[in-house]
Parts: sequence; structure tokens; C-alpha cells
Amino acid sequence: MYNAGALGSGAGSYSYGDWKVLRYPTLPSLEQYVNVDVQIGGRLFQQVPPKSRSDLWSSLTRKSATGQACMMKYPALQAQNVNAKTCGEIEKDVPRTFPDVPGFNDPTGQRRLVRILRSYSLLDPEVGYCQGMNFVAGLLLKYLSNEADAFGTFCVLMMDRNYRELFLPHMIPLKNRMSQLERLLPQSIYQKLEGCSINAALYAPQWLLSCFANE
Repeated sequence: MYNAGALGSGAGSYSYGDWKVLRYPTLPSLEQYVNVDVQIGGRLFQQVPPKSRSDLWSSLTRKSATGQACMMKYPALQAQNVNAKTCGEIEKDVPRTFPDVPGFNDPTGQRRLVRILRSYSLLDPEVGYCQGMNFVAGLLLKYLSNEADAFGTFCVLMMDRNYRELFLPHMIPLKNRMSQLERLLPQSIYQKLEGCSINAALYAPQWLLSCFANE
């Protein structure tokens, strides 16, 4: 795992409960990542241009053991049958995924997303397919034109970064994240929402399950 201290002085760390946000005043050169495994985070790469971000994600995925293994399995997974219930849910959700974005509003683009979601449901039967995963996988497809790269990156995010825990049937991690979110709210906003009987379960699941892409 990449050591944040290696980025040089000036990096600050601010902890909110179990969530840690890293802040970097300057963006390090991408060349230094050639032979380094980097922990990808929104704050660290928020200033990276989209094209460079795509190259960086692809490179990191191909260096990851999970990414390599999943990309190798991808052709075989596509050839396997998926149960009718899962297929129906995926086929229903994919047309609703970024319908106004080029590459998602045509049959060819939609089939790419279908293949990724079907393949992951076979790779991780405990999770299978859940609503929200379509936006996360779709977001990766927006940046990664290579379908196998997008699938491998999605697997790294779900497995290595443990994003899959939010989709587990018992939903305990998701509930914990919603509780954390409520604790992070300014007191005045929290009290206002509580006074209106509005809790995080009414607005946060679609944010967390779609990685904020469904907004």
C-alpha cells in the first residue's frame, strides 16, 4: 500500500469518525507512480485531468492481483448463464443508467454495461447484483474505454476497497455508513431534519450505493 508520507511535506490528515480525508496542497507528478501501488482516493486525484485519470486507473488495475485475475476471468464469465431474476434486474436498470450520456443511450453501450454487471454477479454470488452497482460500473465505463479494464477496476473497487460490503443482503455496513453521515452533519441541519422526521435512510442510500453518481 502506498505510504502517504512519501508524497512529501504539507500533507494533512483530518479524521471524522471512521472516515479519513486526505488533503494535499499540490498534486504530485504522475510519473512517480510507474512502479508504485497507489491508494486511490478522491482527494488525492481530484485535480488529475480525465484522460490522465483513465490511464492511471488502467495501470493500477493491471498491476493489482485482483484486477489481473478478474480481467483474465472476464471472457469466461461472459459465456456463463446468469439466473433469470438477476438478468431481469440488470436489464431493467441499465437503460436508466446515464440515459442522456453518449455511450449509454444506445444498445451497444448498454450491452457493455450489461456484460460487466452480469459477470460480476457470477464472480461474487454473495452480493450478486444490486441497484446502484449499475451507476458505479457505468461511471468507470465513462472513463475507461476498454471494457475489460472497466470490469477489472470495478472488481478492485468492490473487493480490494471493500465497496461490496454496502451491497450485502443484511445491509449492516450500509446502515453504519448512514449513521456516520448523520453524525457528520452540522448540528443545526441534523436537528432540522430530525424535527421533520427525515433520517439518512430517506436520502443517503442512493448516494452511497451509487458512489454519488446517481445525482
